[in-house]
Amino acid sequence: MDQKKSKHPLVGIIIHYIFVALVLGAVIAMLVLDQQITDFFNQPMFVIEALNKVWAFIPRIIHAIEIVGFMYVMIFIFDLLMKANIGLTYKSKTMIKVGISLLKWIVIIGGLIWILFALGVDATALLISAGVITLIIGLAAQSLISDIIAGIFIVIEGKYLIDDIVIIDGYRGKVKAIDLRTTSIEDIGGNVKVINNSEIKTIVNLTNHKSLAKVTIYVASSENLKYVEDLFDSKLPEIEEKLKEFNIGKITYQGMNSMDNNGMALFYTVKCYEEDLYKIERTLYREFKYIMDNNNISNNEPTVIYDRTSEFKKK
Repeated sequence: MDQKKSKHPLVGIIIHYIFVALVLGAVIAMLVLDQQITDFFNQPMFVIEALNKVWAFIPRIIHAIEIVGFMYVMIFIFDLLMKANIGLTYKSKTMIKVGISLLKWIVIIGGLIWILFALGVDATALLISAGVITLIIGLAAQSLISDIIAGIFIVIEGKYLIDDIVIIDGYRGKVKAIDLRTTSIEDIGGNVKVINNSEIKTIVNLTNHKSLAKVTIYVASSENLKYVEDLFDSKLPEIEEKLKEFNIGKITYQGMNSMDNNGMALFYTVKCYEEDLYKIERTLYREFKYIMDNNNISNNEPTVIYDRTSEFKKK
């Protein structure tokens, strides 16, 4: 079944739309025929009074089903609105998604209260009773309100937006969603982490400015440093041309970081967009390797094997 769905996603979408249309049609039909339905079930049908009471209660159940259907259609419409924001700015996308998330909560909570009224439950008395209010506050309300307030401030202050690349509490990734209660971040491996807004302590937004790609190229100490520096410098424009689609800055040679058993460490940097950082670094390493291979430049120190036998033979 899963395999068929993956092969024909359009079929699943069409079925979903048809189902929503049927639910909407049923809700409208029940609303239009509301009085007739009520009158029909209010007529006694059984000799036993208890059965007549159950029969008369059926319209209330139908009203509850109408409300559930209405909630389902409204949430479906909200989901469509969240997906139909192509061409908007990142801030507009974020505001829309948070606003729609708030509307979903209103529909769900309001719908549940409406269902209680439809079933004849005194929802007002239930909600204002001290025991229920204490239970709500004690179990959920405090953390829920904290998450919502934090989410509102995140959007208003613009600390980060949808599609921004951020580091939140040490977790680096792209912001996929900002809801009233949570923020979802996807890392480079496609893993999505969901964080409660009130639990966010530190935020580093890497999207607001260009990042610095850094590469360290090791060259054998036996190579002529001046020759290698001049050679690399002459090839930088070619590398920049290959990376022009990423709108990078100038590749800059920062000097030799160190010289040890690994050879001479030549350090290069270039400004680029954060989302391209890893790709730029990988490309730079590859291009410098090509240059070294084409010009017989070694990145390893020559291995010297000390032969004690040959030394003994000389004596």
